[in-house]
Amino acid sequence: MGFSPERFTFILAVIVLGLMSKSIWEAKFDVYKKCGWSEEEILDAFKNHPSIMTASEGRIKTLMDFFVNIMGFKASFIAKQFYFLGLSMEKRLERDGGREGEKMSKVRDGGEKERIEVRGRDGGEEGKG
Repeated sequence: MGFSPERFTFILAVIVLGLMSKSIWEAKFDVYKKCGWSEEEILDAFKNHPSIMTASEGRIKTLMDFFVNIMGFKASFIAKQFYFLGLSMEKRLERDGGREGEKMSKVRDGGEKERIEVRGRDGGEEGKG
């Protein structure tokens, strides 16, 4: 997969792989494929953020449904913005009355370069765009 053993993500990947059986890995891999990700996108996202494979199959489906069918993002865009899958959408959208979804909808299809404002864990804002 091209991991560098000096990077912390290598250690996380080893832990994640050690915690799941081959059948669970394959099941989650298939869920991402059914959501529109290519094998290369799944492996690249895992290489950069191994914890994407720790999410339950139901959570993966729910978040991908939200981002693709409700927000209108392409699955390939979410594959490159894998940190979206770590967001707690229920708490985030409930807390701000839906404004978060409005901010995130400014970037569609991975082509526009408008700023996405995502609240960080400390309540501040992080820009990504």
